[in-house]
Amino acid sequence: MSRYHSPIALALALGAMLVCTAAAAQPKSPDEDMRHVMEEQARAIKGWPGGVLFSCIVRPTDLDKEPVKQICTRAKAEADRLAKEAKVKFAEAANQRGFSATLLHEPALGLTVLVAASDFSLPLGALVVRVFASRPYVDLVSAVALKGKNAAQNPFAVPRAGEVVFWEQLVVGSGPPAQLATGIAQPINEKLQEFFALLK
Repeated sequence: MSRYHSPIALALALGAMLVCTAAAAQPKSPDEDMRHVMEEQARAIKGWPGGVLFSCIVRPTDLDKEPVKQICTRAKAEADRLAKEAKVKFAEAANQRGFSATLLHEPALGLTVLVAASDFSLPLGALVVRVFASRPYVDLVSAVALKGKNAAQNPFAVPRAGEVVFWEQLVVGSGPPAQLATGIAQPINEKLQEFFALLK
């Protein structure tokens, strides 16, 4: 389990993957837009070579909270099981620095479970768990911009460092703190199952 680190996301999947054209006769429905986003996410990670590097991130103040520990332990165990089932190479990063450094040198896809918890001293607690697949890059550029006539003046053609998020899902839960880890485990597992199914 690693300490909290807010990743730099150059492209949030729910916003950056939608393409709107002026020629469209009618606007798409929200369901059509969401289906398009999900299809783009699936294409982005399907058949990714190099396996999966797992990391569970929590805030330093949450490191000693038992429900948060349980979430990370269970998510890692489920991801490991699914990777074996899918015959995908799987490893866990020792910490967030090692996670980023490994991904810069290996062709693996990073799988992160990011846990944000409310104050568990209250009768009711809340959890937001972001499950996402990403990779850091040191020289991101737009292939389209590089081929353009004025590539030297196009900011999208200038190499930049950042993290690209290829796929992400959210799980939100609330209830008595002692029951939260157990109650939210299955929804997290379902998101992990969806991720590994897309890798095949």
